[in-house]
Amino acid sequence: MSLLHRLLCLLLLWAGLLAASPVAAQTGRKDFDHLSTGFALQGAHANVRCESCHLNGQLKGTPRDCATCHTSGSNWSRNNVVKSTQHVQTTQRCDSCHSTRSFDNARFDHAGTAAGTCASCHNGVTATGKNAGHLATNASCDSCHITATWAGARPDHSGYTSATDCASCHNGRQASGKSTNHIPSGSANCLSCHGTGSWKPSRWNHTQQPVAAQCASCHNGSYPPADGRSSNHLPYQQVSVSASANCDACHKSGYASWSGARFHASFSPTGQCATCHNGSYASAPGKPGNHIATTAPCEACHSSGNWSVSKVDHSGFGATTNCASCHNGSTASDKGASHIPVGSTNCFSCHSTGTWKPSKWNHTQTVVTAQCASCHTGRYPPADGKPTTPRPWSPRSAPAATPAATRRPTASRATTCPTSRSACRPAPTATPATRPATAAGTRAASTPTTTSAASAAPATPAATWARWASPPPPCTTA
Repeated sequence: MSLLHRLLCLLLLWAGLLAASPVAAQTGRKDFDHLSTGFALQGAHANVRCESCHLNGQLKGTPRDCATCHTSGSNWSRNNVVKSTQHVQTTQRCDSCHSTRSFDNARFDHAGTAAGTCASCHNGVTATGKNAGHLATNASCDSCHITATWAGARPDHSGYTSATDCASCHNGRQASGKSTNHIPSGSANCLSCHGTGSWKPSRWNHTQQPVAAQCASCHNGSYPPADGRSSNHLPYQQVSVSASANCDACHKSGYASWSGARFHASFSPTGQCATCHNGSYASAPGKPGNHIATTAPCEACHSSGNWSVSKVDHSGFGATTNCASCHNGSTASDKGASHIPVGSTNCFSCHSTGTWKPSKWNHTQTVVTAQCASCHTGRYPPADGKPTTPRPWSPRSAPAATPAATRRPTASRATTCPTSRSACRPAPTATPATRPATAAGTRAASTPTTTSAASAAPATPAATWARWASPPPPCTTA
């Protein structure tokens, strides 16, 4: 075989291989390494038929760039996905934003995008733009948003003041607004209480708007942290004089604390005390355990100023009233330990309803016969007892009379005081008697001689008792 013949055979063989290659791909040949051609089949390209790219079985000259196949009007575009007319205007390669898996979810590199030009693409046609609920603003997108996501926008509030209409954006639709449990703040601007960086903490201090007599508008339990009345708050709304009262009628110590409220300093109820003073409310004490058993209302005895000063109306009490049911020492003052024993005698028998003293005791209120020492022992003043050094009792008789004939006359005076002072008696009235003249005859003695009644008659028991009971009189001289 000549050399020329051999060359011809090789050319025919090479041509046959070239012609057979697309047929092999179309018939499902899987062992061909497309990477050997310098173009790896990845993503959606790995699943398309060969003739989608290799037109008319022509392997050579197949374009390798995205735009040739994915641009409308190109010979290779045919049924391929092509760039839409609303595509972002760009000269960058497709694969700078898109992957071979899908044209969706493109990742545009905003690194080289000039500030303030976002809307040239993000206009709602070319790329996602502002939605219908977006804030009404002419500011550029990048003044609030970042390129990674639309969410988490940070508007620049540095230029906003109390005159800014915050609610025009913060209305719950375009931007977060007041929650349903926000306190009723009327027309007060958000910036009056909140900062531009965060809603919390709030600067609310009750000065941003009038609050006098309007406490319950917020302090009703519906707007935390504005607390309302506690479960054991006084039921002031059930008392007629305070039924329509607001919180600050009693709570006057400022906005920092509820403590220090004074109901009776603000209201002067004339009744209905037990509405609050029934033991159910810590700030309104009820009757203590040792209170007088009564169904009378509190105001019948007490005033609103002080419980300790009570004035029980005793005007209807009498001798049949059981005073000791209250005056027993624990509920009300009772008989002291030094009170005379009176048995079952009622207090009213001796005392009045106005005061314990003076007492009307006159020994007729109870039987006292042969019972004197029950009281008169010294332990129950003013009922005195025996003196500490009593005189022994002994009957005495009057001294015997001296016969007149045996009496010795005295020179100038006579005494009637006997030897014993206990027998002293007042000097009897003298009856003059004429006596004989003396031997000298110069003077007639007129010494009185007497015969007293006491010496003339024997002493009686009554006279003896009288003499013992009374101190002896002083001796008399004549």
